[in-house]
Amino acid sequence: MFVDICEEPKTQRQLNLYNYFLFIKNVLKITHVDTVLEMGCGRGTTGLYIAKYLAKEVSLLDDSEDAIGIAKKQFAAHNLGASYYVRNALATGIPDESFDCVVSIGLAEHFCDINPLFKEQFRLLKKGGVMISLNIPRKFALYSWNIAMRSIKKLLGSYKGGIQQDYYRNAYTPETYATAAERAGFKDIT
Repeated sequence: MFVDICEEPKTQRQLNLYNYFLFIKNVLKITHVDTVLEMGCGRGTTGLYIAKYLAKEVSLLDDSEDAIGIAKKQFAAHNLGASYYVRNALATGIPDESFDCVVSIGLAEHFCDINPLFKEQFRLLKKGGVMISLNIPRKFALYSWNIAMRSIKKLLGSYKGGIQQDYYRNAYTPETYATAAERAGFKDIT
């Protein structure tokens, strides 16, 4: 998924990640940030951009050991280092005030109750730190096709499993996210 900053993104996913990075870069330009935690990092593409192009000290956290394994390979391929955590985002076990910035893309949208997540992110930040949480509520996702395909296969008798969503996505408004961030202790919320 990583596309070099000098290359033109070739896929929709690369374009999205590149534009997320440009947004993050602009936020980090106006704040003093040395250490960044990408929470819910998946393959770590955003953290890789931050480490490679902004020269920040990056840590990556995801609850999937496979995702962290992919992230480690990506960082190694670019001769970059990071700290890696296979942990639950709601209870990381990382000491208080460990990072200048916590970044998550598409993480909070998968929680029914975002208050504990934002409280943990606030706890991890040093005084004056910044949280960047990019979420797209009610986003159409390809997993909807998975439900449709399983339903058709079940009707045809070729699928025996249950039919449910692959994962949960909330439909919170930006105001809901802002309220949760304020409850967690954040100031200057946009």
